[in-house]
Amino acid sequence: MTDGTLAANVTKVRLVHASVRQLHKKSGVWEYDKWGEPVSRKYTTGAACIFSTQILQGMRNLGRDVSKDDAEEFICAWHYVNHYLGMPEKWLLPRTRLRWRRCGTPSGAWSGRRASTASP
Repeated sequence: MTDGTLAANVTKVRLVHASVRQLHKKSGVWEYDKWGEPVSRKYTTGAACIFSTQILQGMRNLGRDVSKDDAEEFICAWHYVNHYLGMPEKWLLPRTRLRWRRCGTPSGAWSGRRASTASP
């Protein structure tokens, strides 16, 4: 999304998240002590991880070829999605394979290999 639509679309998502938090706050029904903040930054970051790395792994598990370059661009896009959603820098996905390896994260999301299905 080099045409600038990524930032615009993520801004809309950020506004939806803020609206959900406001509606829960005004409703008086949300139990903050029990459930925490609705649409919290922690869960939003977790969702970005699932929507990025696990989708790539799922594609490979289904036998769909995803090149390393396409995988890198896809993960990089999710890095910026999280950035535009206001996540702290330390929670952002690495933008490149090199940074991914420096984090000590398994490189399966970048490779053409399928995930191992063996039990630990």
